[in-house]
Amino acid sequence: MEPMAADLMGIHADRETEAIGPPKMASSAAFIHSLMLYFVEGIDNVNYEVKCKELFEVLTEDNVQVFLKVLVENRISKDDINLEMLADLVFKINERFPETRELAIKELLKPIHKMFGSIPANGFDYGMEADLRNLGRFMGLLTLIKNKTILQYHLDLRALLIEGIIKGDSALRYAVQFVCQFLKASQGLVYHPFYSSIVRILRYLRMIYEKDDVTKIVETELTETELRVPLGDPIIKFEQSTDSPSKDNYRTIV
Repeated sequence: MEPMAADLMGIHADRETEAIGPPKMASSAAFIHSLMLYFVEGIDNVNYEVKCKELFEVLTEDNVQVFLKVLVENRISKDDINLEMLADLVFKINERFPETRELAIKELLKPIHKMFGSIPANGFDYGMEADLRNLGRFMGLLTLIKNKTILQYHLDLRALLIEGIIKGDSALRYAVQFVCQFLKASQGLVYHPFYSSIVRILRYLRMIYEKDDVTKIVETELTETELRVPLGDPIIKFEQSTDSPSKDNYRTIV
């Protein structure tokens, strides 16, 4: 029997064959994890509405955090194509279960802290670089695009850049790419008007860009058209007296 067109999107299953769909209901933690993994791995821009409907049939206040954990661990860091769609999914869930966005941010912070706390002393981990770019972009989509400040979630981007400057080119490359991907999520809107917390970050990015020994990769990241960092704007010119870290206010994120 030829499968119906709808079968290709997972809406129906051929009744003469075994259905491919979410596992049958059970109560164990392992089952809940498998169920959430089914949705996390299966949703895309084509079947978005259908999978959302299926997801909401099984999603509860008790298992939302499990879904978000699986989403971050198995999809966000590895998928650089569907991050906007996945952010929309988080906001959609947030409409039904308030605090979902905040829970998602807390789950994001776990791998971010872990990765920045384990930057290799020698060499460069391209897989970690790619993961941090995706995590930074998704963090921005959950915060800046809704005019929310990231600082309230205890991720000090300015301190992250300072630490990168201190530790050298490799650490700076990780930090700049993470921060730039974070800012790209705003689609340029965050700069009009400037948020005071963002201005300081932009000043450090400009200072890094103007370094004589800035690497080509970092320079390219900072001049990316999509980022729209106004490098020539006097408002983000680095001022040694007001922008430099002191022993009292400097801290790392790890």
